Amino acid sequence: MKKKILIFGGVLIIILVLFAQIIIPQIATKTLSKQIKDATLTDDVQLTLASTPNALIGLGRIDKVNAVAREAKLGEVYVSELTLDGDGVNIDMPALIGDGKLDLKAANSLKLKGIFSEENLRELLSRKVDKLENVHVDITSSRILMTAEVKIFGRTAEADVEGIVVEDSGSLYFRMTHMNMKNALLGRLKLDNFFGDIPLVAADKLPMGLKVEDVTMQDGHITVTAERKNKQ
Repeated sequence: MKKKILIFGGVLIIILVLFAQIIIPQIATKTLSKQIKDATLTDDVQLTLASTPNALIGLGRIDKVNAVAREAKLGEVYVSELTLDGDGVNIDMPALIGDGKLDLKAANSLKLKGIFSEENLRELLSRKVDKLENVHVDITSSRILMTAEVKIFGRTAEADVEGIVVEDSGSLYFRMTHMNMKNALLGRLKLDNFFGDIPLVAADKLPMGLKVEDVTMQDGHITVTAERKNKQ
């Protein structure tokens, strides 16, 4: 009888260890992955959660978080790649697994990096500015060059636009710095900020207390970095 109790107790312990070490982390990973997919409108998400021991994930204590989402949406703009890296992350695991709600309690560091291409920016400008047609975008390390056809005063004019991507109060915008417009009837017009600032990512659209820290323009793409540091 005692032997059967010991065997049963041993099997139960093994089941509990497997549940804590494997099952709960898998459920947490799957649930969080779905959250990321829903928030970024993509099905291409790779997520890794790691802790030592792995059972700590069931308590919401995660040593390392790494996520990669491709062709995802961040705010108003689609990005070719979106990465999330975190250390010392503490989340409300019952709320995540039970209600599918992500409640970040603390993080030693958390960094979100988005890379959007010339095509991503072209698509956003074409979609957000109804005056533009046949848009072409070139991104360099110092400026964004755009050519397009613009509807103005009931006529169509060719436009050469220069601009930059800027951060303002935690939000991200495309800001036109210069514009030349050519049309046989309109002549040649020089305009500054004709469209106004075009929103890319609003501050309140960044999750988990992340804030834009850096915007870097490089040939062919723009990298945006948002961080949350030492929130205990």
